[in-house]
Amino acid sequence: MDIIGLLAQYEHGKFSNILLNNYFKEKETELPGLTRGEKGFITEVFYGTIRNVMFLDYSIDKRVKTIDKLWVRNLLRLSMYQIQFMNSDDAGVVYEGVEVAKLRGGTFIGSFVNGVLRSFIREKDEDIEKLLEEGREDIVLSYPKWFFDEIKWEHKENYLEILRSYKKIPNLSVKINKLNYNEEDFLALLGIKGIKILRKVEDVYYIDSGVILETSEFKRGQITVQDASSFLAAKYLDPQPGERILDTCSAPGGKAIAMAEMMKNQGEIIALDIHEHKLKLIKSRTKQMGIDIVHAELMDARLVDVEFGVESFDKVLVDAPCSGFGFIRKKP
Repeated sequence: MDIIGLLAQYEHGKFSNILLNNYFKEKETELPGLTRGEKGFITEVFYGTIRNVMFLDYSIDKRVKTIDKLWVRNLLRLSMYQIQFMNSDDAGVVYEGVEVAKLRGGTFIGSFVNGVLRSFIREKDEDIEKLLEEGREDIVLSYPKWFFDEIKWEHKENYLEILRSYKKIPNLSVKINKLNYNEEDFLALLGIKGIKILRKVEDVYYIDSGVILETSEFKRGQITVQDASSFLAAKYLDPQPGERILDTCSAPGGKAIAMAEMMKNQGEIIALDIHEHKLKLIKSRTKQMGIDIVHAELMDARLVDVEFGVESFDKVLVDAPCSGFGFIRKKP
């Protein structure tokens, strides 16, 4: 089960979204490849397990003193996630988990996994009731205590609503590349693919399906993933053709791409980041979009005055690092 391996890599410090994207790209080279349903299932279980890992680990540790092998813990985590949070057949999940355990660890491990999962099925509702009675909503919702307490302190009346909203899977948001595509063709494509528009914020469309990511239009850079907040940040800067603009903390490049389109690919955008792998992402995205005025550079934005001097740019976009709370839904 590939999800076990993905969880192990995440456990060792890899970024969840990059892990999953790279995994799907690797699978595209294999035949017959993953179906849309398989991709959806893997995405749901992988992200869902990460989002709820505190509750899942509590449920495991309540039943087991120690687990020496990480793959066994991850197998239990993803199995419990399906049982607790997905509309799954419990018996089927247990059977699948036991078969994987026997295949990788033998009969003894299979029996161990069977016992733990069946105990969880019998007692999971009682476990949650006990946690709530003890005031441990942070464990039920799988948030670090400090984070749970901070949100509760800042939003006393609706903190639970806010915390639960962070667990919801966000809708996909995209925009068209106006340099080589138009809205009429985009809307026609949505109709052909049976994709519904949930809402529109300026040029950003929130849609109900990820099928768009498998289209030739997306792969050619005529459609790109874009969040409304990053698009609006770019728009409010009011970039104009021919200007020289500095985009600090630029990765993954959404704002730079949006500005380049508004500038009709005329002028220059210097896109900074302090991580080499993120610069590669910016370069890859701009190339895909047919944009050549964005130049990604490895640099700490605090050193800009030393590198470029005074009045080197017409405008500067600063999307400074923050708490990151707003990305919890997208990058658990």
